[in-house]
Amino acid sequence: MNGKYVAALMTFPAREGFYPVIECTFELGIAMPDGTTPLVPGDGLRWGYWAGPPLSLLEWHALRPRDLRGSRALAKCSDGAAQALFAAATAPPKSPEKVLDVGGKMQAIVTSPEPSDTPSEALVAAIGRALPDVKHPRMVEGIAGILAVAARLAPVVTRLKSRAMPRKAAPESTLHNEDVAALAQILDHGTPWWVEKLGIQFGQQILDVSTYLFDDTSDAISTPARTVFPWDLLLTRIGEVLYRVLALGTPKPKRLELIKALELWKASTFPSNMKRIRLALLSMNVDGLDREHPDRLMTATNRYFVRHTGDTVRAIESTADGTFRVPPGAKLESATPADARFDKAAVEKTLALFAERGPVPFDVEVSKAIAKKTKLSVAAASLVWTAGYDPWLTGEKKRERFGIERDALEHAEVELKKKRLRELYAKAMPDDPADMFDGRVVAERIIKAW
Repeated sequence: MNGKYVAALMTFPAREGFYPVIECTFELGIAMPDGTTPLVPGDGLRWGYWAGPPLSLLEWHALRPRDLRGSRALAKCSDGAAQALFAAATAPPKSPEKVLDVGGKMQAIVTSPEPSDTPSEALVAAIGRALPDVKHPRMVEGIAGILAVAARLAPVVTRLKSRAMPRKAAPESTLHNEDVAALAQILDHGTPWWVEKLGIQFGQQILDVSTYLFDDTSDAISTPARTVFPWDLLLTRIGEVLYRVLALGTPKPKRLELIKALELWKASTFPSNMKRIRLALLSMNVDGLDREHPDRLMTATNRYFVRHTGDTVRAIESTADGTFRVPPGAKLESATPADARFDKAAVEKTLALFAERGPVPFDVEVSKAIAKKTKLSVAAASLVWTAGYDPWLTGEKKRERFGIERDALEHAEVELKKKRLRELYAKAMPDDPADMFDGRVVAERIIKAW
């Protein structure tokens, strides 16, 4: 049968038809009456399937049902009872997995729930409620074992379905993580091989997500192109990228990488929809979401791009009616609206200004105005407003143009080394990108953000 040797036929209590006992590679298994669908795996039918010592095939005729009434009840298990049992089996453990990052996020120590060889009291109780006629402890244990397998494989099935569901095709992009390395630095994202193995499709993921959030009509769970690059932080920090593209202190290679990121961002539908999205931190359970499979597109009250971040989920939420909602069963930890000042027109204007005028010229009077209000040295103020210090130090030739000598640089580094300047530029970026060329406006914005 189906290329397998049929060793015997057997019946089961309360079920019709003959079940073929098939032999393959010197192992025995049981198939459904159709002869193709496996029922019991080909593991030699070890003694665990019955009480007592192993039996030869010739002795199987002596087998008797443990509990005929329970077998009949199990054969008639309804869809509702099965769903209740599955829900009980997939309930989160009392001691959830915890992740502790060690060594600058280069190593992760994971504490997992305590394993158990016996079914939990809650699961046994659920079996009793769903199948009250099943009394035999070995049958209860067997049902619990099958439920454990189902619970373990449920995330895998969810992931497979998310990849198989058809949805509107997104535009294509070949922009990879390495092409926007400067943005990774700004967003504190390390790119060692053990991180990059989770995906490098920076551009394609952004386009996949924007298509699902704003243009797709399918509500099916879906998985976007793979990368763990935290580009979703651009919702609140896109102004920083605009500032650094125009700032004189940004090294040329870094600027070119940031321009690539902006061109991709402009090609997506995010800039045109900034008023209807927010970045949220949620405590929620999403089937199949873990460190190795961290991203998912889903619809639950609104549309979401969710990313596994350890104990919580970071999500981009898109609302069609202007109302943000927490998904059922989730807890909102924090939420920040996207910076709607910088829409598609602002991104286009920034890129056009740089193409036409280049970076903002240096003006020592801006440095002096900032130094006066912030109590920084003029050298430190120059590095701040030209974006020439964190996360990279602008080159020696530019420092000479800024009038920063070696001694002044050392003093400025003492002033700035404990300051985190990166998010400052998102606040300091003028609403109108053209105002970056107005020294007075830039000084006021930096002072206010400081």
